[in-house]
Amino acid sequence: MSPRPPLHHPSEDALLAYAGGQADAHLRLLVEVHLEACEACAAEAGALAEPGGALLRALAPASVPSDLFARIQAALPAQASGDGSLPPSVARLLPAAPARRWRGVLKRGIRYLELLEGAGRNSALYLLHLQDGAAFPDHAHAGLEEAVLLAGGARDGATDLEPGDWHAMAPGTRHAPRARAGEDCWLLVRVEGGLAFRGWRGLVSSR
Repeated sequence: MSPRPPLHHPSEDALLAYAGGQADAHLRLLVEVHLEACEACAAEAGALAEPGGALLRALAPASVPSDLFARIQAALPAQASGDGSLPPSVARLLPAAPARRWRGVLKRGIRYLELLEGAGRNSALYLLHLQDGAAFPDHAHAGLEEAVLLAGGARDGATDLEPGDWHAMAPGTRHAPRARAGEDCWLLVRVEGGLAFRGWRGLVSSR
């Protein structure tokens, strides 16, 4: 079955920053991954990048090559078993396998890897892996968090997320996203200002 088109999209501010060259490296990569799955946002970003963007809004949406996002779906689940590779847009940022510093959150089934260390002015970018049914610990955000679901499925509060979906959490938001039962979940996550775990993890963990 073909994946549904993304239902959740970046804000106009995020698209404007990307199209105008004002996005930092973390935001730029996050938007590019979403654009691989979303024809509507790809057309919007293309229109915003043109001097006559307002006129181009009236044109039919431009198509994104159909095989780009398929690579994300096909490759990421294989990476969970160590047999495949990540999509090129993410894989090119990873160090050699022995040097990858996967971290945990003192809970089974969850690991994350920081990408593009030092590239963001006020942000950090992570590749997050949640195993089948695992929930990320309850936490709050000092700044904006933005994420794109790469593979699998997740639920965050009342929001269901599938590959390509963009998910933004405002500063001060508290949440605990969970991978869908029966499948691993991979997300690319940009965090501004770090996060604070609730409960006992807040005493022993940092960002």
